Amino acid sequence: MASKLIYSAILMTYAIIAYIPSTRSANVAEFIMYSNGIAINFMHLDPVANPTPPYSAIPSIEASPRIAGLAYDYANNFIFYSEAVTYKIYRVHPDGSNRQLIVENIKTFGMEWDYINNQLYYTDRETGQVHRYSPESRSTELLIDSSRFRGGWGIALNIEEYTMYWGDDDVNPELISKASMDGGNVTTITSDVGWPNGMTINLYEKRLYWIDSLTDKLESTDLEGGDRKEVFNLIETVATSHNNGGFDIYNNTYYWTDTSNKWVVRLDKDGNVIKLAENVEGTLWDLKVFAKRVFEWREWSDWTKCDQPCDSGLQTRKRTCDDPAGLGGVFNCTGNPMETRSCNTDACSTFEVACDDTHMAVWFNKIALDERDNGDYNNRTWQIYFEGQRDDSSCTTYHWDATRKAENYEGLSNPETMNSSFFLGAPINNCGINRFADDKHIIYNATVIVTYGQNPNDFIHREEYDKYNVMCLRNRTVEQKDSLSVQYRETGLDAKNDTEELSFTFGHTDINGESQSVYHLGDYIKFNMTSKTKRTEVKAVIQRCWTTSDGSANSYNLIENRCKMEPGTSWVAPPSDAVSVFKTEAFRYLGSSDNNIYAECLVRVCLDTQKSDECKLCGSSDGRRRRNAENETNFGQMVLVKTPTFYIIGGEAPTQGKQKTSNVLSGTNGVILIIVLAFLVFVISVAVIKKLFFNKKAPSVDVPVVAYVNKAMA
Repeated sequence: MASKLIYSAILMTYAIIAYIPSTRSANVAEFIMYSNGIAINFMHLDPVANPTPPYSAIPSIEASPRIAGLAYDYANNFIFYSEAVTYKIYRVHPDGSNRQLIVENIKTFGMEWDYINNQLYYTDRETGQVHRYSPESRSTELLIDSSRFRGGWGIALNIEEYTMYWGDDDVNPELISKASMDGGNVTTITSDVGWPNGMTINLYEKRLYWIDSLTDKLESTDLEGGDRKEVFNLIETVATSHNNGGFDIYNNTYYWTDTSNKWVVRLDKDGNVIKLAENVEGTLWDLKVFAKRVFEWREWSDWTKCDQPCDSGLQTRKRTCDDPAGLGGVFNCTGNPMETRSCNTDACSTFEVACDDTHMAVWFNKIALDERDNGDYNNRTWQIYFEGQRDDSSCTTYHWDATRKAENYEGLSNPETMNSSFFLGAPINNCGINRFADDKHIIYNATVIVTYGQNPNDFIHREEYDKYNVMCLRNRTVEQKDSLSVQYRETGLDAKNDTEELSFTFGHTDINGESQSVYHLGDYIKFNMTSKTKRTEVKAVIQRCWTTSDGSANSYNLIENRCKMEPGTSWVAPPSDAVSVFKTEAFRYLGSSDNNIYAECLVRVCLDTQKSDECKLCGSSDGRRRRNAENETNFGQMVLVKTPTFYIIGGEAPTQGKQKTSNVLSGTNGVILIIVLAFLVFVISVAVIKKLFFNKKAPSVDVPVVAYVNKAMA
């Protein structure tokens, strides 16, 4: 009976204090708050030097009070607290005003405030669930709901990494779990703990601390559960059993509540245990330290590992504008929270090429190759080979083949820029190496592939590869004696080492191949374009042909886009590398003031190896896969060829195959002669008639005159 009267008296005292208006500031810079079941109590960090509490105690308003968990929202000046008997959560100002019920049906002892996102995180002692509450939306959210968790107690937030930790002392073995702050990626970081009641994170050390009420130990791990350490043994120090509740860290000093002995305790960095309060009424539960601090930049983190093994990766480092107490404060940070810098600037698989008249070799940077062969990237060995020759060991270099690490290959030297390298080499006639030439160089070209790993089958693809188009040039002029083509010398074609100009003939004949200068309407004219160059590695491809009388205006197309023939024009035979023959039907060339005509063609000279559209002979086909024209060396010389002049006149078309040859009456001369003869006949006729009929007026006679106007060939 006496104990009940004493308990009632304590409640009445707290109730009277609660209704006394506070004369203190709404926000105090530093303080400790702790719960003793019946009230929220306050003290300064050094209560001996400053014994007057910063705020008056805030009593419970429940008939069966048990204030347990605590958290503090400095920005909005609200203290959150839980009632463990009535399963409620309240918030209230530190002066006791504006108390609000925010959550019901939750028995919680562990609470933590997210001062960045303004949300309250708390555990449920009955179910082991983890929830959060948003004052802005006045809503709750279930984050963790698993049958393996029972009896959740302490909780700690690592806001910087957006992760949370909580203890569970009703499972076997007891454990501490970690998850993202949205409830994902749940893992157990350590087990074999007792009652991990109070829990917090030291942001500077990046370590998790908890006080164990069963073992009476203060322990710590890194944030992944490794490097577990015993920081302090309470029994060895105080020689008594403890039942510890709340726990917090500030400025390398540990604070906690000792429920069994009714103490509020501080352990400084020198290992000194100081009792800040003794003989505390009620039952001690949670404790939080608040220290309003100016948020300043912390030290830069270490540089991260380079994100690329080569080809200029990036490294980053970060710094945090943070409060080491983790309880809020004033921001005073300018500048960037992150810096970057370049790293591993060497090109991936940098290569150098060397060649002579008989061999070509490619040296690859071994350091860059090996960077792709470590556990931090893909742990895959590499292989180098000429495209299409992977299964031919003479055309392949493996990572384990030490013989391919030589400084020289068949007289070719390892370039000085490649201090650590492997080579891939072959004779120029092997392994798919292409060989061709332009007017100045002999050119060796090949596609080289570097693969990392291997595909086990057609359905599983684990290979990565880089593809390189490599080329080596050799001077083909006589002046550079060491670059003469040995093959040309041996075959008696040494002249091919000199620069040669391309030459062509372009003429016209009748359908029988006989030379003509005049054609009648309806005749077929045959055009023959022949390449006269001695070079056998090139081909001449007609791109476009037309007829004209002046070289610009009044021109009419015969062939467009290599193969598009105008009506009346057709190939006599499929074009070859050196000869193209086509025919067209002769008809009047319209719009010309003169009747002399000639034909012109635009011809592209290509290497035999070039397979792009403009280098394809009309009617030809190539069964091989077409290579990208951008990756080819484009010989691409354009030449304009022109036929001798010819004429087209009117008249009945002769039978094809029996085309008449020209005579004195053909062409312009024939027309003039006919007109003169007609005029003479007319004069003689007039004289005869006048004489026969004396002076009678002669009737007029209309004499037809043929006008020869040429029409362009379509």
